[in-house]
Amino acid sequence: MISQEEKRVVPIQVAERIVRQTLDGETISYIVSLPDSEKKIELSKIKGNVYSDLKTVRQTMISNFVSIVDKLIASASETTEKSFVVNDSPDCEEKTAESVSDSIDQEKHLESMHDFDNAEVQFADGSTAKVNFNINAPVDY
Repeated sequence: MISQEEKRVVPIQVAERIVRQTLDGETISYIVSLPDSEKKIELSKIKGNVYSDLKTVRQTMISNFVSIVDKLIASASETTEKSFVVNDSPDCEEKTAESVSDSIDQEKHLESMHDFDNAEVQFADGSTAKVNFNINAPVDY
C-alpha cells in the first residue's frame, strides 16, 4: 500500500476477508494488519492505494515520478520561451553543446588537481578568472 497520509510504502497483510450477502447483493471487505500496530483495521478506512505486490508499487511510483518530472520540464520550457529570446538554429545548438562540453572538460581538469593557489581558469568564451582556494578544505553550506 502507498500511504497518502505518510507518503511512504506500507506493507499490509489481509487478516480477514468478510463476505456479506444481502438483498442488494454481495459486498466484500477486508481486515488488515499493519507492521507498526497490534490491532487490525478495516482496509476501507485506510487512506492509500493498495497493490498486490511490490513490483506494481515500484512501477506506479516510477510512473508518477516521471509524470511529475515531465510536468516540471514542460513548465520550465514554457517559462524559457516566455522569458528569454531562444534561438533554435542548429548553429546555436552546436555552439551551446560545444560550450557545455568545454565546461565539463574544465571541471574534470579542476577535479584532477588536489591543491592550487592563484590558478587561472579560462572559460569557453575566452574570458579568464583568477582563483585562489584549496579544494580539499572543508566546505560550509
